[in-house]
Amino acid sequence: PKKLNPNDSSGAAGTATGTGDATAAGAAAPAPTEGASAWNKAGTWEERDITAWASDTLTSTLLGCSYSVPDSDVTIKVVKANKMSELHDGGHASVAAVRGKKRYIYEFGYSLEWEMTGGNDEDDEDINGTLVLPDIDGTVASGEWHDVSDFTVVGGIKNSKRTFLMKYVRDGGLRQVIEDRIDEWVALLKATY
Repeated sequence: PKKLNPNDSSGAAGTATGTGDATAAGAAAPAPTEGASAWNKAGTWEERDITAWASDTLTSTLLGCSYSVPDSDVTIKVVKANKMSELHDGGHASVAAVRGKKRYIYEFGYSLEWEMTGGNDEDDEDINGTLVLPDIDGTVASGEWHDVSDFTVVGGIKNSKRTFLMKYVRDGGLRQVIEDRIDEWVALLKATY
């Protein structure tokens, strides 16, 4: 059998001339879709793993969360952000190019250890606990809150502090800061990739 030579324009039998192949006739190949590799000219699906970057930046974002209670010297802050390895296989993040549009895919779970400092009475000393956000993922729109699966206070919640801790840790205050910072992290993810 004779090998086809696309550079042969003699029209001899067995060459690519006259086959209807636009690239063989000298036309340029179509440019790949933006964000797609050269091999993926149609841009059908291409995914890039960004788990390490996402995990590092989300952890540092959560560790930076702090809330000062108005009209007091009480501060509540996240002191440890534990990525939950038993959820979502430890978490993952990627950016996909699908038909020319970017899709951001991420899913993490965190157990946040918080601590409250300051205050004027003995009930304010050494109050700490955990707040668990099992599904930090792309299904939650900006401005919406993520589900809390567990809220604990080390040693239990004293009756005198129950309303205060619910208001400023679980249902507002620190929680609002955490949600706002997650939204900022999502914006950073999209701006970076």
